[in-house]
Amino acid sequence: MNGFWVNFFFILLSLTAILSALYVVLTNNLVRAAFALFFTLFSVAGLYAILSADFIAVVQVMIYVGGILVLIIFGILLTRTVFDMSLYDKKMSKFWAGVIVVIMALIFLKVIFGTDWLVRSGTTIQPVTARLGNIFLSRYLLPFEVASVLLLVAIVGALFIARREVKKR
Repeated sequence: MNGFWVNFFFILLSLTAILSALYVVLTNNLVRAAFALFFTLFSVAGLYAILSADFIAVVQVMIYVGGILVLIIFGILLTRTVFDMSLYDKKMSKFWAGVIVVIMALIFLKVIFGTDWLVRSGTTIQPVTARLGNIFLSRYLLPFEVASVLLLVAIVGALFIARREVKKR
């Protein structure tokens, strides 16, 4: 793709991510917030794809969009009392939340405009999937295997706990 389309999709995905994230924060309806979170996470995956981080984009879609968000939506839809719950805490003032947001925005703007960003022109970004696979299976093989065994133990433990609770009924 040429520079115009990359910039167009970058701006489109960025606006989609920002606006849907704002909707997640500002809405009172949990179901609508979950669906807006879907658009936020999917837009972030698109941004990763534009930046040639194909592995991270696929992981973003598989884990966050495909797994965690579906879990959140099922949790909301299968819980009957969630619709009676208030999302706002009376102790936290909207004024102080706004002050914190403005302070953080000023800090971010100072960092963005105060940093001398390195700009490269004419270079092609190569996908990182092959390098990442080689690093996982050579340099970080032991932590990768420990994480795999830990996840397997967590799944077996969850099945054991769920099975024991079914027998008690």
